[in-house]
Amino acid sequence: MKKKLNFIFLFSTPSMTAHAAQPFSLACELHRRGHGVLVANDGKRKGDFASRIEDAGLPRLTGLVLSTKSGPHEALGDAVKLKEVIAREKPDVSVSSYTHDHVLAAIAKSTGKTPRVVRFFNSPEPRLDPLSKLVLGRTDAFFFFSRRYRDNFARALESCAGRLHYLPGPADTGAFCPGPGGLSFREAFGLTDRHLVFGMVLPPHGRESQEAVLSAFATVARKHPAARFMLIGRAEAQKEIETAASGLGVRDRVVVTGLSTTDLTDAYRAMDVFVQLEEGHDNSCRAVVEAMATAVPVVVAERGALAEIVSDGTEGRVVPEKAAATDLAAVLGEMASDPARRREMGDAGRREAVASHSLPEVTDLFLTTVAT
Repeated sequence: MKKKLNFIFLFSTPSMTAHAAQPFSLACELHRRGHGVLVANDGKRKGDFASRIEDAGLPRLTGLVLSTKSGPHEALGDAVKLKEVIAREKPDVSVSSYTHDHVLAAIAKSTGKTPRVVRFFNSPEPRLDPLSKLVLGRTDAFFFFSRRYRDNFARALESCAGRLHYLPGPADTGAFCPGPGGLSFREAFGLTDRHLVFGMVLPPHGRESQEAVLSAFATVARKHPAARFMLIGRAEAQKEIETAASGLGVRDRVVVTGLSTTDLTDAYRAMDVFVQLEEGHDNSCRAVVEAMATAVPVVVAERGALAEIVSDGTEGRVVPEKAAATDLAAVLGEMASDPARRREMGDAGRREAVASHSLPEVTDLFLTTVAT
């Protein structure tokens, strides 16, 4: 696309959350391509978003409160200021990520056709209260990381059907790729290249699935002495996981590494199989795509975008959403017993991640949609 467009990205959050990360990565790629990009975030509460905008070299739009903790007076002031920004900057597209900034964008939209108001949705069903319907009516395009959730929306609000678009969740397939580093990551936690490492990024919710995976792993570990389970997650979850692992008799087989984005690529490289049964906050299932991009075979549940990203038997395995621990153990056992198949699935996952989820590919799709 040769025409350069001007964008305003609105994030009513002070911190870089999982939900904000995907639209923000698009903003960075658009800026890199020479499109005009302004980014505004919650300026009322403390967080790391402002510094992340600065570190990315993006122009930050100041003067907006843009906070879910705003009162009516501040929200009205934001609407007025946003109208002024639109009149001054003449953006082609206003991108919203949260309900609060979506409402402001719809209110501030000029009477003409610009800016086009687009919104990333991360919920399985739309809200249909009167205010939501009014805002939805002033929205030009909706983006979903799950075809299933897009279709749910279409059934609930047929008048929006022509404005609903699926967009694959983007990942940095250049950074997340096969390479050295996995062994050193293992060694930092007492593991060697002889261990069979199952890995998982702890979801922000979904304790039930976490317990199911631990139980399934315990069954596999009895048959495979070299099996280990590596969990990437917050330190505060460690005690609970260790207690559960002790109850299953696999405390010495489970490692909790903590959550560090700087080490995440090597963490994936340290894994032989990646397991994820929850979608996470943004529903793009980014961790699964990142693992695939690193050529790690994956095991996911039949829910949301997970089963849309992974084809059962190709990039990995897909288990029922409420799979019993015994059924999950059988799938993990199959993966444990067939290293050649794991390599085939890992290679297929890498190809799929690059072809469908690389940031340049997803940005092209996004631009094609917002420009029409």
